[in-house]
Amino acid sequence: MTIDIQAVLHRVVVEVFGETEVEWEDDEREAPHVHCVRLRARGSGDGQERNAALCASYEWFEAHLLDFEVGTISFDYDDDEAEKEVEIGDLARIIRAYLQGEGQVTYRPTLFRRRLLPTLTIDMDGTRWHFRGRTSWKSPL
Repeated sequence: MTIDIQAVLHRVVVEVFGETEVEWEDDEREAPHVHCVRLRARGSGDGQERNAALCASYEWFEAHLLDFEVGTISFDYDDDEAEKEVEIGDLARIIRAYLQGEGQVTYRPTLFRRRLLPTLTIDMDGTRWHFRGRTSWKSPL
């Protein structure tokens, strides 16, 4: 049975964010098997506008926090729609925490070019998430 990943993504985003909390922009990509939703906070806890994107294909899911160019990606090769929905839901809750103003940003210099590299840390559901560039890791609180 084929899973309609676009319907799963839409269902999860509506469940986590509701219809009115975010502005919806369907991302038109060259790859028709990838579906993205851009999310924008209208008024987060710190008063700043925050932007993020949640993308899903049949095999991978990505949360991208656009303001700091950090994110995470997860893979699920199974054919179980419920598992895919849980994976997308976890990423959506991370994005929701970020859009609501949670998280702390620290900067450290890179080895080359001496520019500052941001690391975003979000505490959520007993787990501390760290995002730096395209890598992420989590640890228990």
